[in-house]
Amino acid sequence: MPPPQEGKRAALACGGDVIGALPDDLLQHVLSFLPAQQAVRTCVLARRWRGLWKSVAGLRITGGQESEVTFVQELREFVNHLLLLRCRAQIDTCELRFAVVSDDDVPRVSLWIRHIILCQVRLLRLDISRDGYGVYFYVDNLPLASQHLTRLELIDTGLNDSFLDFAGCPALEDLVIINGCFVHVRTISSTSLKRLAIADSSFNQHARTRIYAPSLVSLRLEDNWDRTPVLESMPSLKAAFVRFIKESVDRCFYSDSWDCHNEDCQGCYDLQAVNSHDSVLLKGLSEAENLTLIDEHDTVCMF
Repeated sequence: MPPPQEGKRAALACGGDVIGALPDDLLQHVLSFLPAQQAVRTCVLARRWRGLWKSVAGLRITGGQESEVTFVQELREFVNHLLLLRCRAQIDTCELRFAVVSDDDVPRVSLWIRHIILCQVRLLRLDISRDGYGVYFYVDNLPLASQHLTRLELIDTGLNDSFLDFAGCPALEDLVIINGCFVHVRTISSTSLKRLAIADSSFNQHARTRIYAPSLVSLRLEDNWDRTPVLESMPSLKAAFVRFIKESVDRCFYSDSWDCHNEDCQGCYDLQAVNSHDSVLLKGLSEAENLTLIDEHDTVCMF
């Protein structure tokens, strides 16, 4: 059998299948960048391609074109068969991006997520929305447990307390929560987390979320709504970026200087911190070597 390089030269000379001359691991790497539907369709190209998609390390399950991301019957059946036929083949990167229309599909999608976790996924991206204004897809209220997950990206998703307790994810280092996530939880907790970004998302208006991440080296809190979270001690913090916008309720509604002495002011008197001795941000930010604080509108409370 000729060496691979000679085989490719021969294929070129004869006008043959140059891509088919590539080794299986390289072909599977290429397939990992395709949406799962397209990757599976390659099974009809030739006998050699029939099973390549089953071991692809990158799994991208989307609900159609970017302008019409919809969870439809066809996608439901496709994913059920896809995960079944892959068995427990290892997954390096997985992206789930679609909209759930029916309440009946919510537990099904949660089961898919749990199956993917069992496949030792290292990077998991969830961009799962609900069909309808103000309706969120909520992942099930069970903690994640994975020895392999290193990066988790959550987009436009409703989040529960247990799901953001990462005691069972000792390798998790990156957490990204962006683009309209509903973060109405008591605690985000991880002892292994090194980089955290929460942007353009909603915290609870009536109770503060505590963030416990003692190993954090990078923090980004940007353009979030409602109550600013309470930061626990972050002794390893190198860089932090915090920007407040008008939608934050941690601001005085009646005065440009703290405080307005108006007991009806939600920002000054409703809930300044979890208790009178807690700081909101400064306890966590005090160790940062590089700190950026931006207030685009009014004076905010950091104590």
